[in-house]
Amino acid sequence: MNITLPGQTSPYFFSILMSIMLVVCVGFLLFFRRKKWI
Repeated sequence: MNITLPGQTSPYFFSILMSIMLVVCVGFLLFFRRKKWI
């Protein structure tokens, strides 16, 4: 899956994407912890 995203040439794109993914993962972890599924 090689999708060209707008702004991929900018040096901050990768770090911004990684930080967004990290925030989403932490949010899901807290959500499931609140639901007591984990």
